[in-house]
Amino acid sequence: MSLSLSNGTTTITLPGNLLWEDELAWDPCSQVVEQTLSGAVLVEEFTRAAGRPISYRGGLPWVQLTRTALLALQALGAPAGVVLTLTHHDGRTFRVTPRRDGDGWLKALPWPVVGDSGAANPSAGAAYSIELLRLLEIPA
Repeated sequence: MSLSLSNGTTTITLPGNLLWEDELAWDPCSQVVEQTLSGAVLVEEFTRAAGRPISYRGGLPWVQLTRTALLALQALGAPAGVVLTLTHHDGRTFRVTPRRDGDGWLKALPWPVVGDSGAANPSAGAAYSIELLRLLEIPA
């Protein structure tokens, strides 16, 4: 099964060798610990309904995408409040939105060129690598 993002009408297949770097870092249980004036400790735990960060890391030379596909991916996640369906390699699906808290949700770099690189504006087929794709699971 392939890795993909969809808004219901448009589906973009992502490079299969993106690595989900924070898959095991998220805990569905959260805890608040407070100490009372008497010295007792109060512990409250709850299950999170959503909010899981999903970050895929790529990089040269493993994750290659054309400029056209990269621009389509950028457009898919551009609207404010967009809800996307992420289908993971193993068939799991997640309801996600781009994680825009800081450094941006999509980082990509053009592949290095040698010799005469041609025109200043890259062609539609120019190769890029996805460095980081940052998503956030949201409740259904």
